[in-house]
Amino acid sequence: MKKLLQKFIFLFLITTSVNLFAENELSKEWQFNLVTDAAYYPKSDFVPGDAHFAPITGIYDLFVFRITGNAAYLLPINFGDHWLFKTSNLLFQTSAELTPVTFRAQQSFIFLPVPFFELQTGFSAGLGWNFGNIQSLYEYNKNTNQYEKLSTFRNVCLEYFIKAALMFDLGAVLPGDWKHVIMLIDYKAFYRGLTNLADDSIYIWQCSPGLTNGWQFDSNIILGYQLPLKLYRVGLITNFRGYLNSSVYEQYNSNFNGGFTTITFSPFLQINLTRKNTLSIILEISSRRSFKEPHNLESEELSLTYTGREWFFNRIGLSWEKRF
Repeated sequence: MKKLLQKFIFLFLITTSVNLFAENELSKEWQFNLVTDAAYYPKSDFVPGDAHFAPITGIYDLFVFRITGNAAYLLPINFGDHWLFKTSNLLFQTSAELTPVTFRAQQSFIFLPVPFFELQTGFSAGLGWNFGNIQSLYEYNKNTNQYEKLSTFRNVCLEYFIKAALMFDLGAVLPGDWKHVIMLIDYKAFYRGLTNLADDSIYIWQCSPGLTNGWQFDSNIILGYQLPLKLYRVGLITNFRGYLNSSVYEQYNSNFNGGFTTITFSPFLQINLTRKNTLSIILEISSRRSFKEPHNLESEELSLTYTGREWFFNRIGLSWEKRF
C-alpha cells in the first residue's frame, strides 16, 4: 500500500497528457468536466542488479481510483484577423481532486496564442492524511532511519509550476478524415514541497517515500493517430520525470542517485462513447531504480546502493471523462 498514491499521481499525469489531444475548437465560455480514473497493478517484486527487466510475480498488487472535477472559463483574445490567431484565447481553470487519502485544489492559467502552442502556469495546495496502514504523510527521521507521522493541517503540500507544449496535427495541413497524425511535446518545471519542514527533510507524500522539497521536471512525447470512428485515437506516450538538481538529497545522493530520471512507455487508445463521454485505456511499462542489495519496500531505498535501471510492467489504466 505504500506505493498507492504515487500511482495516483502518475495516473493523473498520463490522463492529463492524453486530454491535451482534446479538440481545439473551444466554443463555450464556461466548460465543465468530471474525470474518473482507475488503475489495476499486477505485482512485480524488486530485483537487485544492473539494468534488467523485472517480471510480473503476482496477479494483483493494487487497485486505485481518483475523481477530479474541472471548471474552466474561456476568454478569447483578439490578435487580429490572421487565420493563425483566430483561436487565440486564455483559459482560467480550477480543479479539485479527491483520492482516499488526499485532497488537492489547483488553479491554472492557460494561454493559447496559436493553435499549436500552449503556455501554462499555476499553483496547487493539497492535504494528506494517514488511514489504516496507508502511509500518506510521514517524515524520515535520519537518526533512527524510520518514517514518523506528520500532521494533516500543519504539513500542506504546495506546488508552483510552469509548462509549455507544442502540438501538431497533419490533418491541419493535409485535409481528410484519415490523415490526422498527431504529436505533442510538453515540458513542465515545478516546485513541490511540504510546509513546516526543513529544506533537507525527506518525507512520504501521497504514499510515495523518498521525496524532498525541490524543483522537479515532467515531460511527455506523445505520438498518435486519430480515426473517424468510435475508436477515436491510438498512440504512444513517452514520459520523463525527476528532480532538476540531485543535490536535494544531500548525503544520500551518491548512493541513492537523486538525479535518476524515471522513464515510461504507455500505449493508449481513446473511445468516444458518446458526444460528451470519452474512455481512455492505457498500458504502462515503467522504470525505477535498481539496487545492489535485495529489498521489499521503497521506504528502504535511501540506505541502499544504486546500480542501474529496472524495467517492469506497471499497470492498466482506465480514465472516463464526462463533459457537461
